[in-house]
Amino acid sequence: MMFVLIIILIAAAIFVWWRLTRRKRALTILMTHSQNVTDRVVAAALQNLDMTPATKSTAVADVWGHGVMAFSYQVQHEPVISREELNLALARVADQETIASSDISYPAFLVTDLWQRDGRLNFDVAFMTNQATIDYVEDLNRLTD
Repeated sequence: MMFVLIIILIAAAIFVWWRLTRRKRALTILMTHSQNVTDRVVAAALQNLDMTPATKSTAVADVWGHGVMAFSYQVQHEPVISREELNLALARVADQETIASSDISYPAFLVTDLWQRDGRLNFDVAFMTNQATIDYVEDLNRLTD
């Protein structure tokens, strides 16, 4: 009887490990795809604003948790550009490429933070492609209200 219980526990542990590994792999694929799409849209938006395109982004999800499709950028630019100008440029490119948000009440891409330091423009862009990212943006909005 004890032997059967041990076998069942080992099988359950293997099943849980397998499911977690598959979920992590799927999330990595989704994150990489979303980052590539966002990088492409941000580069086109910056080019439309006559700015130097950003280098590859870094994910902000490491801080906020898994599944958040938000990415941080840094470019050389003076003078400061407004968040609204950047959001409008991102919306134009998203419309041209027919990229939409998973929730129609949000644009496909949204600048969540923007600041200037040492001649560099730093900004974060959220790709509103899943509920985790929408929750992240709503949390940020609550913090700033």
